[in-house]
Amino acid sequence: MGKRLPEDKFRNPKAYRISIFGTPSDKEPWGWRFEGHHISLHFSAADGKLIGLTPEFLGANPGKVLEGEHKDLQVFKLEEDLGRQFLLDLEADQQKKAIISDKTYGEIVSGTFKDVRLDKSKFEGMPVSEMNDSQKVPDAPHSGVSEQYGNTRSR
Repeated sequence: MGKRLPEDKFRNPKAYRISIFGTPSDKEPWGWRFEGHHISLHFSAADGKLIGLTPEFLGANPGKVLEGEHKDLQVFKLEEDLGRQFLLDLEADQQKKAIISDKTYGEIVSGTFKDVRLDKSKFEGMPVSEMNDSQKVPDAPHSGVSEQYGNTRSR
């Protein structure tokens, strides 16, 4: 990962945690979570089967290596390209709804040491219900959802 910057007080690439919710069972619902630097995976099980893999976060910093031995490496290049293509494939009115700001937040909105509450009355973005059928298909060629699902299934 390289050197941590002095102002980087909250990121620790060696800090990972596993949490178990409920009692692992073939009959009763239970779950577990694996979290750490640039990763958060959640698994839910019931009746001896995996039933949920969300929410999930995988991150990379930098998004693209600018110098050194791994110059130009982009860990999530395909996912990023698919996301951009999906946005470009939206109709103009859909893009206006989907793009909620012309600037990034600069940092992850939720996370360690943050109390974030979802206010459903202040929804921003474009609901899936306003997408046409070809935009909703999760296994469409342009689908970042399909790519991410494939990544999850291969783990």
